Parts: sequence; structure tokens; C-alpha cells
Amino acid sequence: MTRIVANARWYAMRDFKKIIAWQKAHALSQATHDLAAQSRLSVSPGLRAQLLEAVKSVAANIAEGSGARTDAEFSRYLDIALKSASETENHLLEAAALGCMGRLEGDRLLDQLDEVKAVLFSFARSVRRRAGLK
Repeated sequence: MTRIVANARWYAMRDFKKIIAWQKAHALSQATHDLAAQSRLSVSPGLRAQLLEAVKSVAANIAEGSGARTDAEFSRYLDIALKSASETENHLLEAAALGCMGRLEGDRLLDQLDEVKAVLFSFARSVRRRAGLK
């Protein structure tokens, strides 16, 4: 009984806003939305919509996973967030190739995305280890 109470307390105390990977993903999402509003992404509405959904999904999956009851379940959400980060990278590269954004803006977002991916990968590895997964 004590173990269940201790786990319930830990579960209730997990706050996604304190997770550095979420903070960085959220900042990337805001920067991407700002760029989308100011760039020529409107000429490709499908790509714009996919880019914005993918970048939002990174932070959203970290937040949603933080509510998981176990580290194994949380780990699955972090893996999805990593996949969304790769999807975001694809869309940013496509937008740059199509000339929908300036090279400097695109490079800035890609650098920011690289940092998100590195922090998220490290965090996911830590959570997997804590869960006893590979």
C-alpha cells in the first residue's frame, strides 16, 4: 500500500512546464509560429499547416506524456515527440527549399530544433533507463 501511495504522489507532482525539453520545444513552436506569420509560407498552405501541427506536436506529446502513470508509458510519448521533431525538420527543409522562408530564419529554426532534439533524446534515454527499458 505504501508503494502505491508513493507512486501516486510522484505521479501527481510531475509538472511538464518544468521539463527543459518541453520548455525548448515550446519556444521552438512559438518561433515557428512567428515565422509562419511573417514569411511566404502562405503560398503553400498545406506545408504551412503540416509544419505548424508537427512543431506543436513535439511540446504537446511531452506535456501529454508527463501525465502518464509509468515511465514506460511516458517514454512512448517522448519517442513520439522525437518523431514529431524529425517531421518538423523535414517540413522546415522543404519550406527552405521552396523559398518560403529566408535562409537565415530557416537556419535559426533548424539550429533551435537541433537543440530540442538533443535535449529530448537525452531526456527520453533517461526516462527509458528509469523504466528499465533499453
